Amino acid sequence: MAQIRGTAGYNLGSQDRFGGPGRSEATNDPSPLEQLREQTNKIEEWLDTAADPIKPYIPAVGRFLIVCTFIEDAIRIMTQWSDQLLYLHDYRHIPWGLTHMFLLGNVLAMISCSTLVIIRKYPEYAVFGLIGVVVTQALGYGLIFDLNFFLRNLSVMGGLLMVLSDSWVRKKFAPAGLPLPAEKDRKKYIQLAGRILLILLFIGFVWSGEWGIARILVSLFGMVACVMVVVGFKAKWSAILLVVILSIFNLLVNNFWTLHEHHPHKDFAKYDFFQILSIVNEEYWSRFVGGYKLCISQETSPINAPPISLEHYKTLLSATILRHLKVLRRRRICVNMDLSHFLADSPPTVVPLAIMPHFEALTDEQKLYAHHISRAAFEGTRIILCQVSPESGAIYELITKLYGRCEGNWSQLARQAKVNDQELQYFLEYATQFLGNLGNYKSFGDSKFIPRCSKKSLVALATRDPVAQGICDTYIDAIYADTTRPALMHFGFPDLGHMSNYYPNSPDITQQEVEQVGEFLGKKKLLPENTRIRKVGNGDFEVLIASGVREPPLEGRDTGLEAAWELEGSLKGKKVFLVFGDHQEEMAKVALHIKKAGQHAANDRQKKMMDQYAKSFGTGSLDAFKESQKLWVKDIGPEVESNIGFIETFRDPAGVRGEWEGFVAMVNKERTQAFQKLVDAAPAMIPKLPWSSGFEKDKFTAPDFTSLEVLSFASSGIPAGINIPNYDDVRQGVGFKNVSLGNVLSAKAPNEPIPFIRPEDLEVYQENRDPAFEVQVGIHELLGHGTGKLLQETSPGKFNFDIDNPPISPITKKPVTTYYKPAETWGSVFGPTASSYEECRAECVAMALSCDFSILKIFGFGNGKVEMSSKAGDVLYTSYLSMARAGIVAVEFWDPKSAKWGQIHMQARFGILKSFLEAGDNFCTLDYRDEDLSDLTIRLDRSKILTHGRPAVESVLQKLHIYKSTADLEAGRSFYEQLTRVEGAFWAEKVRGQVLKKKTPRKVFVQANTILDEETGKVGLREYEPTIEGMIRSWAERKV
Repeated sequence: MAQIRGTAGYNLGSQDRFGGPGRSEATNDPSPLEQLREQTNKIEEWLDTAADPIKPYIPAVGRFLIVCTFIEDAIRIMTQWSDQLLYLHDYRHIPWGLTHMFLLGNVLAMISCSTLVIIRKYPEYAVFGLIGVVVTQALGYGLIFDLNFFLRNLSVMGGLLMVLSDSWVRKKFAPAGLPLPAEKDRKKYIQLAGRILLILLFIGFVWSGEWGIARILVSLFGMVACVMVVVGFKAKWSAILLVVILSIFNLLVNNFWTLHEHHPHKDFAKYDFFQILSIVNEEYWSRFVGGYKLCISQETSPINAPPISLEHYKTLLSATILRHLKVLRRRRICVNMDLSHFLADSPPTVVPLAIMPHFEALTDEQKLYAHHISRAAFEGTRIILCQVSPESGAIYELITKLYGRCEGNWSQLARQAKVNDQELQYFLEYATQFLGNLGNYKSFGDSKFIPRCSKKSLVALATRDPVAQGICDTYIDAIYADTTRPALMHFGFPDLGHMSNYYPNSPDITQQEVEQVGEFLGKKKLLPENTRIRKVGNGDFEVLIASGVREPPLEGRDTGLEAAWELEGSLKGKKVFLVFGDHQEEMAKVALHIKKAGQHAANDRQKKMMDQYAKSFGTGSLDAFKESQKLWVKDIGPEVESNIGFIETFRDPAGVRGEWEGFVAMVNKERTQAFQKLVDAAPAMIPKLPWSSGFEKDKFTAPDFTSLEVLSFASSGIPAGINIPNYDDVRQGVGFKNVSLGNVLSAKAPNEPIPFIRPEDLEVYQENRDPAFEVQVGIHELLGHGTGKLLQETSPGKFNFDIDNPPISPITKKPVTTYYKPAETWGSVFGPTASSYEECRAECVAMALSCDFSILKIFGFGNGKVEMSSKAGDVLYTSYLSMARAGIVAVEFWDPKSAKWGQIHMQARFGILKSFLEAGDNFCTLDYRDEDLSDLTIRLDRSKILTHGRPAVESVLQKLHIYKSTADLEAGRSFYEQLTRVEGAFWAEKVRGQVLKKKTPRKVFVQANTILDEETGKVGLREYEPTIEGMIRSWAERKV
């Protein structure tokens, strides 16, 4: 192997090739370029000498680095075989059998050909085998028409050909049947092709990613270095520049150490960092000490370039293959997430929300009042869809357009689209679950669900309607799973890759920024429930306020004329702007129907309540909304009950922005009597809770507690009970209402399986679970959410407790030292933890007080005496058994990858189950014999509920309550996170695995529609069949 030293290879110092004088003859004064070349030559020579000991090993290292990513890819396929098959079959639509052959062929080719490259045997077969892998994977995974991928593929295959050319040079071999060019010419063309491929490689790098100042600078320097290599000016130093650029790029872009532990791209960044690091190291050594000794020719190339190292191309090839496999890896990220867990329920559990007898009992005026509130609630449907995800509104439109196209004759539509019955059924099941959740994320669990039908079938159905086809063309990928972004399958903060359209078009907005903006707006007395936040390009923030007008009058602005401020703290220099008119069209329609409802109000208070609603929805004023809630609390015992607005904050990752919801219902007077007795008994029940009067409200304000039969409930999910309003100052100063939704509680699917209950407990469980749940809901809403006092400095220097003699904490046995500061609320202090924490507290109250047999008597069970063998004992036992079962089922909603909960109630129930299991003396145990826990059941000792179960729950309850009451965030959050932590493979893998296998679909409700006859002015009711077709029809005829 010849070495090229000094200037000989660059034709800069000797006789000119065209007969003229050399540059050294033309002038005696060394140019700056000559001086630079002289210094760089010295450095190169010194480095070459210093690196002599390791030069013999560099070619072997280069060969290994070329194929190591092929080997890694083969191992990945083998270890994640089932997920690969699922992706190829369900998303690439490759028939079963061919999928197996495809993967097996790739694995064998990559392992065998990589081995041959390393040991330098049969290079022709090895190279063409790996090229075949590149091509077939591009076709199999659907990447062939991606420009980025195309450029990288050229580099990959070109680099493989360089390996082949090296073997030809060594063997003095030319392929049979081809003209044999001179050795010198062939080497020149190989050099030229290799350098062009280098340019393509860097273009691929430049093309990928998002543009910014850093990327522009890197790209400019990199392109200059590439051109220098190609034209032959200081190719070695140009290559060094490329190494430096790649190293800096690696440190800045793949800085995995700066990412949160559960960041969705942390694994990618770590993988890329170490892979690129190894490549840069190899490039570094091949450039400095060995690469240019392994030269193809000593002569210059046709474009006056120096010899190019084969090892140089091997290293570049390794980098290119890495990028190629990185794309494939992201395409197959389903390896790390089982898509079967995200498929739509098949079939969904569809149940009716029966209401006809209760509606018919209303007067004509009451029906008109109910109709307009129902319409107002449902006019907010598209608000909910917009809050869920960017694509949900389009999916809703797609479903309703297809219904309108076929007028409910789905079979005919499928025949016209040439879609088989099974694929049609899958689409209808997806549509039903979508409408039941008002979005493509589960309302209970906050995880995305995707159609079981293929993309091809969905597209075929959509082609029957031009609007539907346009929607499908735009949103088809969003409807299904983006396997390159697994975090997008769950709600959460956008900067962590999760979905939350409460922060639209703001992929880099952080939790810290959201909280800081929220704290700042809190100081301005602006409530967050009807807002969304958008981060704009310059780093400023826009607070989008839902309102029917874009320029509300002064009296409708909660902050007066101020609409822009400069932020403080770490966001100093950035601004926040109020932008009215979010969901403008929907909010205007809502306000219109609310005004019409007011015309049929039963009394003056209801009329004023509707006026405040209309003001709030028209102008965006939440001060007006709070006034409506005060009036609502005071509207005792109406025949038609309702509430509407941005209420529950469960789905906002920050826990403060409300989801739109609205309901209208009729009072069930018979069941209401039992709840009223519970209200009357409340003052005697509250002292039985495990805290002193210092941590309780000074006076219990008896709320209106009614059992309702729901007419309409516009929401992503219908609860079994409600305790609102959620504003602490209204609750403590005015009061609250409790409602139990009777027709929601009683709605059941026939033959519903009940896993994890022992056969000997099944009969008593089935007989008593509805009564037990009614008791639980009643106590949960009234005495769970309705009790407790927040110790607070209400204004500077003023407190709602004796600051000089504060209450004694039953936990520390010392006076409390923490409390809420002015303007702080429970939600603002405890943040995202607050919702689940409070649900757990309310559930614990229900579990503790349901042990009181005088409460069970109120609901008609027993005579008030403690008797565990009685009917009351059956209800109590079933209540505890049901809670334990719910705790097991809860782990479905825990994500093992992020170690986070996706459903607040289930997180709470898991924590309570843990308290049962830790109560001691075998009060509650999990029974199983099979290693995989397929026979897992709950064993709960009925005789120990009062002696072990209740004390265990009260211990948890006391801590939850005191920490909440005293604003002790640190202790409260730490305790709750430990209580609800899923630990060990037993829970995370075995129990959760069985829960997923045995899970039953959550119920979706088919609701009736009210219909106003414009001629007669009377309102009728149309109910629908509890089927998937009936569900879709009900929404299509709702026309919202």
